[in-house]
Amino acid sequence: MNLSKFKKIELFGFFLLIITGSFYLYSNTQSPTYNEALDGKIVTALPLVDGGMLVSGHFSDGYVYRISANKEVQWDFMANNEVGGFSDPPTSIRAMPDGNFLFAGAFTNYDQSVVGSIIKLNEWGVIDEEFLRNSGVGFNDEVKDIFIDENGDVIAVGAFDNYNGTYAPGIVKIKSNGKVDESFNPVSVNGIINKVHVQPETGEITIGGDFKIDGTDIQYFTKLNSKGKLTQ
Repeated sequence: MNLSKFKKIELFGFFLLIITGSFYLYSNTQSPTYNEALDGKIVTALPLVDGGMLVSGHFSDGYVYRISANKEVQWDFMANNEVGGFSDPPTSIRAMPDGNFLFAGAFTNYDQSVVGSIIKLNEWGVIDEEFLRNSGVGFNDEVKDIFIDENGDVIAVGAFDNYNGTYAPGIVKIKSNGKVDESFNPVSVNGIINKVHVQPETGEITIGGDFKIDGTDIQYFTKLNSKGKLTQ
């Protein structure tokens, strides 16, 4: 691994670290397809239960690759988005309880489908048509981060203020089928939320970034209750 410049470190479980940034990954097997595929800046990555990985980045032949546990490119995944794949690399990839994956970022297209910064795919890159219909035009600006709970519900945060025609001031809750969860009525955020995390036991939401809530500057992060209101 050539660590010329790294941007982000994420911890999955107790031992697996995902490091992203401007460097190249090299496998112990020195597989030509693996080394040649990941030939640019890595944006984010998600470890898979089979020992493989989904990797997003600025690569010569696409923005997203599925890599097997033995460090080989799984071309079956690529074959399902060979029409054009993503128009920009996703900045967030998360696994869903139903075995599918949610991709979010600033992309506007996936293959021949117009999408608004979010899309649900199965393990081989096939679009979930129900989620596609329900999400409609999606977000009007970039999604910075997503969190998925045990029910498959999604908290999305970013630079947006609209999700498929619904006012969404930098944060919104989406059901696993792509519809807005109307029971979630968050505070109005002015600025950009970069990160989100939900405490499973309490439903408490931690958001971080550079923003104001009701005209008050937030220093780096704050906490919301499960309905999106300030806890203090």
